[in-house]
Amino acid sequence: MSHPITIYASEFSLSAQDYEFTYQKELTRKLDSIGDDFFNQQLINEIILWKVNRYALLSDQTLSLVNQIDSTGSDIDLAKTHTVLAALLKSKGGTASNGIRYPALS
Repeated sequence: MSHPITIYASEFSLSAQDYEFTYQKELTRKLDSIGDDFFNQQLINEIILWKVNRYALLSDQTLSLVNQIDSTGSDIDLAKTHTVLAALLKSKGGTASNGIRYPALS
């Protein structure tokens, strides 16, 4: 049985292809341009979510829909729920399919 080569193995080496990132292009450009900016929790979170390819880029319209959810309400508005979920599923990162829970939607 073949074992995967780890970074600790003597035969490990990086290839030029290892430096090519073809996912999360907008976030990759943003992170590549950081330079000497101050690191904060939000930036660290973006880096980690970029690294695991789980960064969800929501449009202003989708964010607006999410912010219309009544987090203290006890009744679920099915029409709004369908609209919000459809927008989340269409977003880059597919947040509704990544196990994220939203108030009044779960």
